[in-house]
Amino acid sequence: LCALILVADYELMQIELSKAYDNAAWHDDLKKLLLTAGIAGKQVVFLLSETQIKDESFLEVCICSLQCMLFVFVLTTLLP
Repeated sequence: LCALILVADYELMQIELSKAYDNAAWHDDLKKLLLTAGIAGKQVVFLLSETQIKDESFLEVCICSLQCMLFVFVLTTLLP
């Protein structure tokens, strides 16, 4: 995976889990990811392993964010 990321010139982003890592830190990391990919226009790989999922709500937020991005993409392609 790392070789593929380097060859394709993608930026790798991962969370750094600690005892103090909470929902606010999770939201901040997702915000950084979306700003990097969206506003900065960089190609990003967000690598999240199952050991990094500290709380089930992390996945719920991730899925909701992906659904919202897909909805916006569909709207922007359908509307002139």
